[in-house]
Amino acid sequence: MLEDKNYNNILVQQNNIDLTDINETLASLSPEEKEAVLTILKEYATNGNSQTLSQLENADWEEIPVDIDEFLDNDDYLGKSIWEVDKATGEKRDTLFPY
Repeated sequence: MLEDKNYNNILVQQNNIDLTDINETLASLSPEEKEAVLTILKEYATNGNSQTLSQLENADWEEIPVDIDEFLDNDDYLGKSIWEVDKATGEKRDTLFPY
């Protein structure tokens, strides 16, 4: 299935992946899915990341979710309501509001 030996070598060297498993998986994909997988692999081999994969991962979101630290710290999310604030200084303490 994977005809480009260059990409086979990258997969084997970086991840110790059994090519039989990859070929079986690719055989079960539609032509469009195969094209997308090969595009993603080529982008990773060329750039070290894949814009196509990022677009697929984020396609279902109206707004890309923030990471957990941003969610807990930012006042636009939970930041204001869950952190204990020192009444004397007005600064957030390093502990969550006691629950």
